[in-house]
Amino acid sequence: MIRGNLEQRGSIEKLKDYEDAMELCIQAYGEYHPLTATLLFNTAVYYEDKEDWKKAYSLYKRTLCIMEEIYGYEHPETKKVIIALEDPQYMRIADEVEDL
Repeated sequence: MIRGNLEQRGSIEKLKDYEDAMELCIQAYGEYHPLTATLLFNTAVYYEDKEDWKKAYSLYKRTLCIMEEIYGYEHPETKKVIIALEDPQYMRIADEVEDL
């Protein structure tokens, strides 16, 4: 995971590092673990940087579920994800999903 933080923001190498770390993290700790949530959040930021809003949105939503389960709704880490999802881009996607 450290190497992922050293790679240039938005690089494909960084995404690969996050995905590899997430796979190992889920195997070792399970989906509902703070490290898993952090890796999901960082991967969402990657897709946000690439303007793949729907992929970022789905990762933020998955992160939010984990954060709420681990920390509860009022925790600062959970709030960080909620704030990200309040971006107008994600509000539009949420409306689209709701309409389906």
